[in-house]
Amino acid sequence: MNTNYIFHTVRCIAVAAAASLTFSFSGCITEFTPEGIEEVSDLLIVDGAITDSVSTILLSHSVGLSEYLTGNEGIENAQLYVEAENGKRFDGVHEGKGTYTIATGALDTNTRYRLRISLKGNEYQSSFLAPLITPEIDSIAPTKKGQGEPVFMCVNTHDPLNQSRYYRWSYEENWEIKAELFANAGYVENGPPNYFSLSNSNNTYYCWGKNRSRILILATTEKLSDNIVYQKRLVEIPSDNEKLSVLYYIKVKQNILRKEAYDYFSNLQKNVEQTGSIFSPVPSEMKGNIECINNPELPVIGYIEVSTTVQKDLFVPENYGLYESPYRSCSNLVTDDPEFAPPVYAYYEYMPPSHVTYAPRRCVDCTTRGTKNKPDFWPNNHY
Repeated sequence: MNTNYIFHTVRCIAVAAAASLTFSFSGCITEFTPEGIEEVSDLLIVDGAITDSVSTILLSHSVGLSEYLTGNEGIENAQLYVEAENGKRFDGVHEGKGTYTIATGALDTNTRYRLRISLKGNEYQSSFLAPLITPEIDSIAPTKKGQGEPVFMCVNTHDPLNQSRYYRWSYEENWEIKAELFANAGYVENGPPNYFSLSNSNNTYYCWGKNRSRILILATTEKLSDNIVYQKRLVEIPSDNEKLSVLYYIKVKQNILRKEAYDYFSNLQKNVEQTGSIFSPVPSEMKGNIECINNPELPVIGYIEVSTTVQKDLFVPENYGLYESPYRSCSNLVTDDPEFAPPVYAYYEYMPPSHVTYAPRRCVDCTTRGTKNKPDFWPNNHY
């Protein structure tokens, strides 16, 4: 996306877009200028959470309502650490583009934690909070109502300790696809025939894709008698999407939240929905639990929750019967005539080829829709 031309109908202010908090982009029809918006350039925006093992924090800064985004909003010159009330300190490491990781290890439920940030002579800190213990995910399950209907990846959970009735999720996806036909050779057009082998790891038959959550996924059970989340939709996949055609994988992370954190993220979510973009004016009530301690009048946006993270994953193979192929068969498109079909890829019987058949690229080249970057954990033994 070209950030120099973000939605010309919306005047913009950058909001944090960390791995744990990003949004889908959509445009607005009319210019939106809500009341009570503070136009502040270079406003610190903090996104992330203090959790067990490794905490990830993204620091970025805003731009004015009339300024363009440059893609360099990530802050790379900050010092930050997690401070425990019992005196322990865990320093952050900058990983690039404003992303910092902090190896916090196992959180002590008998102490409280907060985030400290030093930036441009200012000192920021979040509220001291004791860690919430996130309950386990009960299950992840795909659901589909019927033929032609989308597939939803849903999560089920409950909190037997009833610590909180507010939940937040994020996810990562991986999937495998394959071409309809196998090509064991490529064919270079324009000039004398030049065939090259596709029979090894450079084949165009197997490919992979990946994605991660790009919206806030929240739920509350405050209006329910039981603290149970049932079939909460995380991902919607059209039934003709190739994600489901061979092997699909999803890893879900879950955290429970305090009501204050839930309200903050809900307000942020509503603001995005109303203005149509992550790059939107930010109401003053959405500043969260972080403050500048040496200059309390200096605005800062963010809420740092403290809770453990649990995760669960699921593989969905093609024999689940969820995928509905949108393609007509390529078998009718195979030809011996390179002039009839685009001679991009081919199948030859001998080398040098004495008999060659050709097929359109979409039939034999999965790299038009995926990559050859196979995940390290992938169970299928091919490349």
